[in-house]
Amino acid sequence: MKTSKRIDNFQQLSSSPLAGCGKLLHKVLDKHKHFHAKLVMLINKTQKTLKSKSEEKRMDIVRISSKRAGTLFAAGLLLFATMLPALASAATVTSRSIALTSSVIDATNVTYDVTFTAQTDSTDSVVLDFCTTAAVATACTAPTGFDTTVGIGTNDGDTVTQVDANTVQIDLASAADATDVVNFDLTGITNPDTDGVFYARIVTYDNSTHAAGYTSADPDVVGTHFDDGSVALTATDGFDVSGAVLETLTFCAAGADEITSGCGGVVTSPDLVLGTGGVLDTTLDTGTIYTQISTNASGGAVVSLKSDEDTCGGLVRDGAADNEAGCGITPITTPGTISDNASQFGMIITGLGGSTGTTALSGSYHGTNYFMNYVVGDASGVTGPYGDPIFRTTTDGSTAGPISDGTADLTFGANISGTTPAGVYRANLNLIATGTF
Repeated sequence: MKTSKRIDNFQQLSSSPLAGCGKLLHKVLDKHKHFHAKLVMLINKTQKTLKSKSEEKRMDIVRISSKRAGTLFAAGLLLFATMLPALASAATVTSRSIALTSSVIDATNVTYDVTFTAQTDSTDSVVLDFCTTAAVATACTAPTGFDTTVGIGTNDGDTVTQVDANTVQIDLASAADATDVVNFDLTGITNPDTDGVFYARIVTYDNSTHAAGYTSADPDVVGTHFDDGSVALTATDGFDVSGAVLETLTFCAAGADEITSGCGGVVTSPDLVLGTGGVLDTTLDTGTIYTQISTNASGGAVVSLKSDEDTCGGLVRDGAADNEAGCGITPITTPGTISDNASQFGMIITGLGGSTGTTALSGSYHGTNYFMNYVVGDASGVTGPYGDPIFRTTTDGSTAGPISDGTADLTFGANISGTTPAGVYRANLNLIATGTF
């Protein structure tokens, strides 16, 4: 009955000068029925006033009332236009970050470790949409070369469905409530094939049916989504940077002390060749890579070192049957001095600082003692899936937080013994910077 009465009232307006406003308000009020009662009262009151006047005066009043009502309707529409975004707004998932197992562009079979804090009870399904822009509920362009179609999966007991090359749906094994930390791995991803920032849009739902209706431009096609947020990612040739939408994380490295504010001035490749003329000696030979990091992530950022030389963690001889057999220059796994004839490989970290905030060492890495955290089995440490944390950003040397132009100089050292087999030794290393926003 209430619906019919509302339709009748708007039919009475359809022939008046308010017809356009009436039709538009009719559509709006269908979605916001709690405003309907007040508007009906206004219409009825105007009708009673008109009936109490003479025919001539009533016509004048109709014209005046129509103009006034038109003004009221326009004001109402402006009010609705102001309120509707707030009514549709979702909460933002917090503490969101994504760590990658490889920082190399166009790398295949990469695992994305996704973490965020849910904001709504009974969060059951999550959609991840990888785009070149960050804003949720806008059209999405997939990053060039990015692909989830080859072996996409998860190792956490959740159910993952590939929607298209850049979109996946994850149905959680157990629903998460507000403040619960949600964490899952996505496996089998191919990184973008060009440098540049791309974004992971995170959108949560109460069930898999609503999540299955997701589109980039309208996440609420089937059911209204719970919460959302975005994470900014940058895959480069040797560096992988992750951070949250609307926040910044800049990280760079150079083979010379040439970096200026904001990662400017970098022209020297960070590739190192140790030894005189590239020839190692029984005494220690060293080389330094200079790094800079800036971020406004409230939880700071961590830089990890990853080595592709699994089963070794040191320098491997070219042409060896495998890394274990070719591991002629081993990692120094206890912080200390690399003695002459030791045939060891390690790193010290110096030059910690920042123009705002400062960097700080992580784990057992040291400013004077060489160290390389290799763990047998490759489950963790420098050959682990996500590398080994070597330094982090802080506000005061201990509290994780934002930083501007934070610095850390990584000095790698190695030597040989008289029995080290001849050959060219190398380690393929990369640095991964991960921010927590």
